[in-house]
Amino acid sequence: MTDSLIIKINKEIDQDIEWIAINSSTLNIEEQSKGSISKIPQEYKKYKTTIIVPGTDVSITSVDLPIKSRKKLRTAIPYALEDQLADDLKLLHFSSGKRLSNGHLPIAVVNRSLIQNWIDQLHKNKIYPIAMYAENQCLTKKTETISLLIENSKIHINDGYSIELIFDNLDPEIAVSSIINHLDNENKKEKLNYKAEKIQIFSSKKMCEQYSDAIANIKNKYKNVKVKTLDNHILQFQAKNLLSSSGINLLQGKFKVTKEYRHLLKLWRNSILLSVLLAIVVMIFFTLENNQLSNQVEQLKTIFLREYQVIAPNAKNIKDPRSIIRSLQLGNVSNKESGLFLNLLTKFSSSLKQTNNIQIQGISYRNEILDIRLLTPNIMMLDVVIQNINKSGDYEASIQSTDQVNEMVNSRMQIKRIMQ
Repeated sequence: MTDSLIIKINKEIDQDIEWIAINSSTLNIEEQSKGSISKIPQEYKKYKTTIIVPGTDVSITSVDLPIKSRKKLRTAIPYALEDQLADDLKLLHFSSGKRLSNGHLPIAVVNRSLIQNWIDQLHKNKIYPIAMYAENQCLTKKTETISLLIENSKIHINDGYSIELIFDNLDPEIAVSSIINHLDNENKKEKLNYKAEKIQIFSSKKMCEQYSDAIANIKNKYKNVKVKTLDNHILQFQAKNLLSSSGINLLQGKFKVTKEYRHLLKLWRNSILLSVLLAIVVMIFFTLENNQLSNQVEQLKTIFLREYQVIAPNAKNIKDPRSIIRSLQLGNVSNKESGLFLNLLTKFSSSLKQTNNIQIQGISYRNEILDIRLLTPNIMMLDVVIQNINKSGDYEASIQSTDQVNEMVNSRMQIKRIMQ
């Protein structure tokens, strides 16, 4: 599944750009095109977007700074490079990459106003990148190998380790010679023994023909030189290298990706607001329902206590009415002791044994009559309760009223003792 959009821009974004939609896992290409940035399909702008910027506008170097704190590093990096830079440090933006095996820290330096302009223009076109890399970091890096990419008038070159350069209008042979001389000087100065034993050259067929003499001279001068033709698919080559390597993301510090989340918030703002409102409504509903149920429980306890005090005047704070009824069902209280109220309550309780899903809404006792409000699934279930009470001949149960509420029957019944 395609999940990444890679855009290669020029110094001025309003010039023609190249872009490619690619699967970051399989590196399969879905679509590739060039033209105005406004022509990029809207559906691709939702992908994870990476920007490739001109390498001639970004300097890649490294410093030896044995500092682990990221905050302290950001403060120290500009001053460590001050002697190498011509511009005022305040005008420059510094980004760091993963430490090299020798402990040095790779650094990318770009003009602050330039990167700000790139980001502003991208946002203006509703493009919100998560990463931005210099194009000279999109070239294959292989240990002890000089890699060189010829792209029109630009020469990308690296030593497979820490040197990543880009030249404009320079002969490829001179580019190779300069990097080898630099390696020799570094080896002598740092007492290293890093050698570039191989050279690999990547180019389109057209550029191979244009620079055929320089390539031939490189082959004659150095051993193990390989030339690979890219069939005019240089952006595909760069995109695949970028996704499979760890370069220096320029979007750090002030330009660290935070606007991306604001963009996503804008895209999903209505959905998020609806979800939040729904969550609030649900919370209010459950809170109100819980309060209502709690009030009903307290009301029922009060009613039960009032009726129970008919036979137990000293009863207070009944916490579990069910246990009292269960005790009556088990015969723990005799009919004589319990009085008429408990006899009626016991009879009613025993009549419920053969029924299900009956809810007691309220119980009252006046003038030796037990008045009960019930909620039953149907009228037949109510008849079963009545018959269970009446079959003994000692008590009489009768329906006082019924009312259909949704799929339940709301009813009121009375139970009284038959006078002999």
